[in-house]
Amino acid sequence: MKDEGLLTREQEKVVVGLLDDLIKGNAITEPISDLALKILVPLIDNNFLGKAVTAANLTDTNVESLRGAIDALFNKDYELAGDHIAALVDSKIDVPLLDDLTENILFKSLFGILVAAIRSKVDKNKN
Repeated sequence: MKDEGLLTREQEKVVVGLLDDLIKGNAITEPISDLALKILVPLIDNNFLGKAVTAANLTDTNVESLRGAIDALFNKDYELAGDHIAALVDSKIDVPLLDDLTENILFKSLFGILVAAIRSKVDKNKN
C-alpha cells in the first residue's frame, strides 16, 4: 500500500501502538482491537487525511511543512515542529501592512510562545 496520507508507515505503527496501549482489553478483545487499529489507522491516514490535504489545495511546500512538523513531533523536537507550522501558517495568511520577513518572524514568535507554554504545562503536570 502506497503512503498517501501524512504519516509514514513507521509513524502509523507508532500511533497504532499508542492507541493499543490506551485500549485495555481482555484476552478476547485485545487481538480484535489490535487488528482493527492496524487496519483503521492507515485507512484514516491514507484516505481521510490524504483527501483533506488534497481538498485544502496545499502546495507541495505546504505538505512538506506539515510532514516536517509531524516528523519533528514524533522526534519530540517541539521547537522545530512549531517552526514548520509557522511556515505553513505564514504561507497561508497575509497580514496587511507587514512584509513577508516580518510576517515570518511574527508567526515563528507566536508558535514559539505557544510551544513554550504547552511544554511548561506538560512539565508542571509531570511533577
